[in-house]
Order: sequence, then C-alpha cells, then structure tokens
Amino acid sequence: HEGKKFSELTRGYGTLFPGYYANLIETGEETGCLPEVTGELQRFMEESRELKDFIITSSIYPMVVLTITIVVMILMFTVFVPQFARTFANMGRELPGSMVFLMTLSTIMSYAVWLVPLGLISLWFGLRSYLGIDRLRELRAAAMLKFPVLGKLIVELEIGKFIRTLSILVSNHVDIIKTVRIATRVIQNPLIRKSFDDVEPRLRGGEKLSAALTGNQFVPPSLPSRLRVGEESGNSGLMLVRAAVYLEEGARRSIKRLLGLFEPMIIIVLALGIAV
Repeated sequence: HEGKKFSELTRGYGTLFPGYYANLIETGEETGCLPEVTGELQRFMEESRELKDFIITSSIYPMVVLTITIVVMILMFTVFVPQFARTFANMGRELPGSMVFLMTLSTIMSYAVWLVPLGLISLWFGLRSYLGIDRLRELRAAAMLKFPVLGKLIVELEIGKFIRTLSILVSNHVDIIKTVRIATRVIQNPLIRKSFDDVEPRLRGGEKLSAALTGNQFVPPSLPSRLRVGEESGNSGLMLVRAAVYLEEGARRSIKRLLGLFEPMIIIVLALGIAV
C-alpha cells in the first residue's frame, strides 16, 4: 500500500528471507517474470529443505555414537583409571608400567577437558584479531576444501546452488551479466566465490557463458560443453537445470559416503581407546 516493491520488503525482514531471495525477486519484477521466478524459488527452497532434512536425519545415529564415544573415553580416563590406581595403592603394590602410562593419560585428559576448549576459543579470537575475520574465513574455507570427501561435498553443494540460480534466471531471460552477479552471491565459500571473479569481465568482453566458465577449477569439466550445446540450441536454462540436478544427486551420494565412513571410524576409535 505504501508503494514499495516486494523485493524491498523481503530485504527489510532480516534473516527471515535468504540474502539472494530479494535479488531474484527484483529481477523477476524488472523482467515481468515474477510468478515464474517465485515458483522456481519455491521449488529450489523446498529441495534445499529436503536436502537439509536428509543430512540431519542421516546424522542422528553417527552423532549419538560419537557422543557416547566421547563420554565413554572421558569417563574411562577421569573416573575408572584413577579408581584402579587407588586399588593398587591400597594393596601396597607398586604401580606397573601400563598403569603409570594410563595415569599419565588420565591426568592429561583431566586437564584437557577444560583447557582444550578454552585454548581453541583463545586461539580463534587471537587469529581473528591478528588476521581479520575475512582472511580467517578464507583459511578455514581452504582447509575444509582439502579434506578428501568433505571438500568434494562442499564444492558440489556450492556449485549446485550456483548453477540452480543460473538456471532460474536464464530460464526467465534475465541479463546474463546480472544473472552471474546474483548467482555468485549465493556461494558462501569465499574461495569458490572468488574463483568466479573473472566471469563477468569475460562476459563483457563478448564471451559466452560456456566459455567464461571454462577453466574454473570448481566447475565440472562437462558443464561448459553441455552449456555450449544449450546455447546453440536455445535451451541453456534446461541444460543448467539438468546440470544442477546432477550435482545435487552427486552431493547426496557424497553425504551418504561420508556418513558411511563416519560410523565405522568412530567405532574403530572407541575400540582402540578401550584396547589401550
């Protein structure tokens, strides 16, 4: 009633709407495709919610096992081992080497339970004040990308969101430069987002989107060639949708593999701890 646009209103509600939501709605308003854009947004957010629910549901059992493992290890070294040591002492016997070793671990664990969290918190604030929050986020992002399975999963999720946003805007005939600019904002990992900084200048130089994405280390090698076919046949939006679906299915497979590795690793760690 006050004459404001719907995109302005979504920006005024803080975290209620994701940051890219208002940008996509604004492009829908400018191009006259608001119903189509909001329909794609609804489907995109429903699929994102389904993926999040899948991750949470699949993580319940591993997290329960991990919690029990941590509790058992702490109880072993802070409660049970000292009781065995007192039993040996009351019997007037000298502690064997294995019990001396366990007592040393018990002492370390007793202090580590409190000192390790405090040390990590102090290290975090120290690095943030010394390096700055942006540089610290870049280092954390680089470290996470180096993990074998987790790094691949992060890339698949981020590129999947990027391509899904591209498909929404390209299908609704939004200007390609503005499309890339909005889609890049969806990416949360700073290193992956920075890798697309040269796409907009290459588009301004006359290159097509398929050529501008060629050579990016995070983009699947098959995407530029498939997108090139879509550009020649006038079906770029459809090709991007198929690529996004393929990446999202790959992300689900990676999550299943990661959780499948997580459970036996926790059991092995627990078994090794008890064996020691």
